Amino acid sequence: MFFSDEQWAELCPLLPMYQLSLKGGRPRLDKRKILEGIIFVFQNRIPWKGVPKVYGSGTALNNYFREWAENGVFHDLKEHQFSIIHCLDWDKINAIKKSTEQPAQN
Repeated sequence: MFFSDEQWAELCPLLPMYQLSLKGGRPRLDKRKILEGIIFVFQNRIPWKGVPKVYGSGTALNNYFREWAENGVFHDLKEHQFSIIHCLDWDKINAIKKSTEQPAQN
C-alpha cells in the first residue's frame, strides 16, 4: 500500500468521480488500486502488460493514466505536494496533456 488512510483521505477528492453506468458492463476499478498500479508501473519501470493482477489489467491502468493525464489530475496531485507521484513520467504526462490542448486542424 502506497498511501496511509490519512493520505488517501486527502488525495481521493482530487481524483475524478465516476457515475455508475445504467447500461451495466464491468464495474470500474477502485481508484486507490488504479493510482497504486500506475505508481507501481513507473517505480518499477515495467510495461503496462507486466503490472500485477492485484492492480487490475495493464490496459485498464494505461487507459486511466491517459485519461487522468489529459484531464490534469497528476498536475493537481503534484500541486498538493504528494511526493509519491514524482516517480511518474512527467514528459509523457505533459505530452498527453499538450496533445489534448492543441486546436483542431481544419
